[in-house]
Amino acid sequence: MSWTTTLAGLPEEPALAGTIALLRYLLLLGLLDCAAGWAAAGLAGRSKVFYLPRCGYKKWVRLMLGRSWLAALPVLAAALALSLWRSADPAENIWISAGILALNMLVLIGVQSLLIALFGTAAAGFVPLILTQLLSLFVSKALPGAWKLILPGNWGMAARSTLAQPDGFPLFWTLGVEAALALILWAAGWRLVRFYDRKGGNR
Repeated sequence: MSWTTTLAGLPEEPALAGTIALLRYLLLLGLLDCAAGWAAAGLAGRSKVFYLPRCGYKKWVRLMLGRSWLAALPVLAAALALSLWRSADPAENIWISAGILALNMLVLIGVQSLLIALFGTAAAGFVPLILTQLLSLFVSKALPGAWKLILPGNWGMAARSTLAQPDGFPLFWTLGVEAALALILWAAGWRLVRFYDRKGGNR
C-alpha cells in the first residue's frame, strides 16, 4: 500500500522523499500553524477588554481553542481534496492520513493557542510549534525505538506509523494519547491560563 500523499508526512529520512515532497509537507504544516495562530492571536489581543469581563476564563479559552481549530479545518480540507484529486495513493490511505494528521494538529494547535493565551503574542505559540514539527522531521531518525515518541510531530505522519513500516510508532496507542491530550486541553487548559494571570505573569 502506498503512503506517499503529502498528508501522510515523510519517511524518517526526509531526503528519501525528495525536495518537492519535503517542501509540500512544510508548506502544509506552515499553513495549518499560521491559520490557527492567526485566529488565536486575534482573540487573545481583544481578551482583556471584550471577552474576559463577559465570559470568564473558561469560556474565553475554549472559544480560542474552538476558533483556532476551526481556522485550520479549511486548510486541511483543501489538502484532502487536492490529495484525493491528484495523489496516486488509494483513497482509503488518503482519508486515514488526513485523520491522523487532523488529530495531531488538534493537539498541537491547542498547545499553540494556550501559549498565545498565556503570553499574548502569536510568536509565543508559533515558534515552539514549528520547531517541534521541524525537530520531529529531522531528528527522529537519530532516536532509537520508542524514544521517537517524544517528538509529537511524528504522531501526525502515517508514513512513520506501524501502518507503513514494522518499526514505526505504535499508531493506536499514540492516537489514544492524543485524544486524551485534546480532552485535557479542552477541559483544563483554561485553568492554566487563569493561574498564570493571577500569578501576575500576563501584566
